[in-house]
Amino acid sequence: MALGNVMARLAGLVTVLLLVVSLTGCLGREQPLYTAEQHHMPAMAQSLSLDQIRDVISRAAIDRGWVVERQANNTVRVKLSARGHVAVADVSYSKEAYSITYVDSENLLYDGRMIHRNYNRWVMQLEKDIEAALQKAAL
Repeated sequence: MALGNVMARLAGLVTVLLLVVSLTGCLGREQPLYTAEQHHMPAMAQSLSLDQIRDVISRAAIDRGWVVERQANNTVRVKLSARGHVAVADVSYSKEAYSITYVDSENLLYDGRMIHRNYNRWVMQLEKDIEAALQKAAL
């Protein structure tokens, strides 16, 4: 095989590898939107009043850096701004369960199904924080 052919094949292989690496990096940022749906209330927390549940959810969100705005019908709207990104979600709750649902975002690549992985990470952290705060409040 001539040196020119080897170099051409090597250049083609390098190009393909660079393309795969760059696509993997871009695709890895977006994930299907995560929604915490009907996360069951810890058994002991079911004895809390709805006002107490609202306050616990609000405190957990504030402690994680979210801005909290009360809404009607057992819902708290939360907003997180981080490094030029904004996430807005509603936390609806009852004595049996709570849910965290997407409302809006800025610079998080949301297309109706997929969103930047940071949104999912933030919502999962908030979900864990709410769970821990509810368990602690029920003691």
